[in-house]
Amino acid sequence: MVAFYIQNTKKILVSLLLFGILTSFKCSNLPNNCKEINNFLELELRFTMDTVKIGETVELNMIFRNKTDTTLQFYPKAVIHITKPFVAFGIDCAYLINDTLDITKIAEIKPRAVCIYTYNVLVNEKFFKIGENSLTLNYRCNELKGKDKVYNKLCGTLNSNEIRLIVLPK
Repeated sequence: MVAFYIQNTKKILVSLLLFGILTSFKCSNLPNNCKEINNFLELELRFTMDTVKIGETVELNMIFRNKTDTTLQFYPKAVIHITKPFVAFGIDCAYLINDTLDITKIAEIKPRAVCIYTYNVLVNEKFFKIGENSLTLNYRCNELKGKDKVYNKLCGTLNSNEIRLIVLPK
């Protein structure tokens, strides 16, 4: 009976040790199917005008730049929004451009090339303030899990340069 108890105790201790080792790894240390996008692409924000009025629509150019010597594939239609730095409580800090990853839209970008996507942005009082607005563009493509992980391309977050947009009253 004592031998049985010692043998089972050893099995339990070994199992606990293995479980502890396996769970001590961070998810980022485990191999994943997705490469970190910011190692491969840069993001730039440009508006077609530097001064607009509340209620007008302005074109936003989202420019992806391949900083590698390899042709890359990624999803240009991921979660995209404009943000303001240092936003006060109660003020909207993000202007949503796209809220859903679209895996049917795959972009291919040649080495050292750029890829441009244009969006129309309504300049509204909910997000934009009268005067100078400091803005950045943010792109996020989460890693796909489960059966969808075969569709992974480049994942992670890109943040653009900060630009200024002057907004005038109506």
